[in-house]
Amino acid sequence: MKMTLLQTSGTTRQNLAAMQTPAVRTLSTINVGKIERRLSLLGGGLFVALGLARRGWSGAALTMLGAGGIYRGATGHSFTYQALGISTASTIPIQAASERVVTIQRSPAELYRFWSEVANWPAFMRQVQTVKKIGDNHLHFVAKASFNTHYEWDGEITAMQENCLIAWREMKKPGIINTYSVHFTPAPAGRGTEVSVREEYYLPVTPAGASSMLLGRLFLGARIMDDLRRCKALLEASEIPTTEGQASGRRKE
Repeated sequence: MKMTLLQTSGTTRQNLAAMQTPAVRTLSTINVGKIERRLSLLGGGLFVALGLARRGWSGAALTMLGAGGIYRGATGHSFTYQALGISTASTIPIQAASERVVTIQRSPAELYRFWSEVANWPAFMRQVQTVKKIGDNHLHFVAKASFNTHYEWDGEITAMQENCLIAWREMKKPGIINTYSVHFTPAPAGRGTEVSVREEYYLPVTPAGASSMLLGRLFLGARIMDDLRRCKALLEASEIPTTEGQASGRRKE
């Protein structure tokens, strides 16, 4: 069994070096950044003033909401951030991860060959329109966007282990890196292959990054599972498509 670790470009190495994250983050009592604390104090004071000016349940609700904002700004502590493992007061980039598994009635070798052809990915990745391999390991993605537009980004294959593993990373925006790994494991009793997809992404330490983290944890796993189910339906219902005889997508020198 052969394991191939692919060399990364200088720019990508610099990006990843700047985004290195320890496996375990220890959260301090203060997990809200300075600017966010000031905004919480201002917003909390405004809600308290509005609440005191009103009567009934609506006034009480506004007062309680404002008090929470004042507490958040004064102490620098957010119970929501604590539950999610987020700290905008830290200099460590925020990390989120999700993993999903599905069993497909194909052999690991067949699935590895299918996933190795990146031109096959748009067939089951709902938002992706095209993926092109440029050179040995560089990737270029084009995806659908709103109002009949599209957006593009680059990626890089980082590891390939024959019939077992494919891994890559994508750089969609400055400071935001997504990493993916797909494992192919024979299912018990010869019942196909367990395909496990793990996605991790790193975000800058900002209030916007924290909000993206919250939304990401809610929807990341659902998107991965949707893509896996589409892949399963495609491969179990028909012949595995290949790109033999088609344009390779390589950039002409």
